[in-house]
Amino acid sequence: MELKTVNTLIQPMLAQEVAQPFDNEDWLFEIKWDGYRAITHLDKGKVKLYSRNNILLNNHFPSLIRELEKTTISAIVDGEIVLMNENGKPDFQKLQNYKHNTNCQLYLYLFDIISYKGESTCDLPLIKRKQLLYRIFPWSEHIKYNDHIEAHGINFFEAINRMSMEGVMAKKIDGLYYPGRRSTMWLKIKKNTTITAYIAGYTQPAGSRKYFGSLVLGFKKEGKFVYAGHVGTGFDNSLLKSIYMLLYPLITDKLPFIDKIKNKMPVTWVIPELECEIKFSELTSFGIIRHPVFLRIKSPL
Repeated sequence: MELKTVNTLIQPMLAQEVAQPFDNEDWLFEIKWDGYRAITHLDKGKVKLYSRNNILLNNHFPSLIRELEKTTISAIVDGEIVLMNENGKPDFQKLQNYKHNTNCQLYLYLFDIISYKGESTCDLPLIKRKQLLYRIFPWSEHIKYNDHIEAHGINFFEAINRMSMEGVMAKKIDGLYYPGRRSTMWLKIKKNTTITAYIAGYTQPAGSRKYFGSLVLGFKKEGKFVYAGHVGTGFDNSLLKSIYMLLYPLITDKLPFIDKIKNKMPVTWVIPELECEIKFSELTSFGIIRHPVFLRIKSPL
């Protein structure tokens, strides 16, 4: 396969996010793993494992590479690298520090095939691609097929919630694969909860955005104020302006947190009086909010 074609096909297809699960006979439903998206280029024993951003991951996960090198097929496949902790649950934080957690079990769950024997499979319906992937791949202890159910998305989502998993992927059964594009043929439905945090500052806006880029969040714990992350989504222009007007009188030169934090963007600090409600997927072991989305200001205006 020509290099130009390979470079095009290793761009992963992306999903739109929706709020609620659904039932539909034209859709199938998979577990949404909490790991690293990975595109694998297999060429008769030669392996290149790429991240979502086309970073070569071969040196990061040598145990997976050794298993993949046993594969003699030529294909480009799509999947997720997942680390299971001591409780048998996906653990994204430990995956981020895999070199210090090699006692945990590492897996590659494959859910799609983009090319086979040098020919693109992107124009095949999804169900045909999954059948092909299942049939031709030599599955092993740590290279797994990401199975699915059809039609019954609501019950599947409820079952995933009971297992404390991240969520569900809904995919159109006859959908095509669009490398590098976000498509409504794939929908992600996450298990989200809400939390209340204080606004400690804001970053400068970029591009066409006005008023601020993201809000800096914090929690009050045992009389101390600790950093909880940034939130930059969930705003429209009207909300950006109204929040900015509330924060402007609270601007201070004093760092609200007990410890210094690393910032990629300059921060305008404010007295942490305003509370807001945030939708999120989980808190990290350091108390940082993951996948935050702003919902509303909670403090009385």
